[in-house]
Amino acid sequence: MTLVQVRVCEALAKHYRVKKQIVSNNVKAYLKDLCEEHPVIHATVSDNRLRIGTSKDTLALGKMFFYRLFVKTDLYASAITLFENEDVECVAFYSGGALMVISEDSQYNGEGGILIRDPAKPLGYVIEPMAHYLKRTSPIYFEE
Repeated sequence: MTLVQVRVCEALAKHYRVKKQIVSNNVKAYLKDLCEEHPVIHATVSDNRLRIGTSKDTLALGKMFFYRLFVKTDLYASAITLFENEDVECVAFYSGGALMVISEDSQYNGEGGILIRDPAKPLGYVIEPMAHYLKRTSPIYFEE
């Protein structure tokens, strides 16, 4: 598994409050028949099925804020490829030492992320930390 995939497994384990080894074994079983460097992981955690793309490309902070700069990056190209060909929910990557994700959406009401989009298109791209993405899309409620 790549470093990004390992970090995604750790983030999933932390969010769903399960052991890292359980998530890691689940992902390794999925990748067993595929190439070790396969960019998509499929994980089943706490009855949730997640299909997450991963990219080795990174994105500088200055290019996150402007759509015209973002679409010229290698990360944009790999994310579009994964969204169109692999049917993933989001694409995980590293930026500034933090695990971030890109997801497609028309609006963003979360925390710690941004929405960038071409005004001529209905959907844009939300770029946010992985922990915030999981909190926004898969909230966990525990009784205390």
